[in-house]
Amino acid sequence: MITTILGISFATWLIFGLLFILIVIYDELSVTSHDKTAIVFGLICAIGLLNCGICRLAFSKELDEEALANVKEHYFEMIDRCPINVGECELKWLNYHADSLKAEYKVQRNKYE
Repeated sequence: MITTILGISFATWLIFGLLFILIVIYDELSVTSHDKTAIVFGLICAIGLLNCGICRLAFSKELDEEALANVKEHYFEMIDRCPINVGECELKWLNYHADSLKAEYKVQRNKYE
C-alpha cells in the first residue's frame, strides 16, 4: 500500500515539476502572464516532493518488509516455472538469493535501529 502512495507522490512531483518548468519557460517567452498557474503547479510539485520524503522516511521499515515479501513471492513463482539446476534458472535463483539476503538484512537492521 505504501509503495502505491510513494509511487503516486513521485509521479505527481515529476509531472507537476515538469509542468511548472514549462509554464515558467513559456511565461518568459510570451507576453501574457501565467503567475497563478505557475504558483499552483509549484505548490503541487512541492507537496508531492514533501509527501515522497515523508513516506520514505516514516515508512522505510514497511517498504523493506514489502520488498522482502515481493522477493519471497517471486521465489515461489520461479520455482513453479522451472527447475533450479538449469542454466538460466540457476542465474535467476542466484539473483533471488542475493535480493532475499539484501531485503532480509534491511528488515533486521531496521528492527535493531
